[in-house]
Amino acid sequence: MPIASGSIGAAIVRGHLVVVGGEAPTKVIDAVQSFDLKTDRWSALPPMRTPRHGMAVVAVGNTLYALDGARAPGHSQSTNQAEALDFL
Repeated sequence: MPIASGSIGAAIVRGHLVVVGGEAPTKVIDAVQSFDLKTDRWSALPPMRTPRHGMAVVAVGNTLYALDGARAPGHSQSTNQAEALDFL
């Protein structure tokens, strides 16, 4: 992945493995990265509104949902934030 991170969320949407969020030792990451399964290429997408890691992620149709997670490394500052990312 272009932006290395742990505790990411991921799901497949429209032929892309979409990886959201994550954490580094001192920060939480807002990145949304897409891996095209046909071309084997990574690309960056607009970031999440709320940086977090350790969230549940599910794809329903053309929408990826990122649910809950934590806003600080070490899974502290848990949140009930939900975000929908549409892929049309």
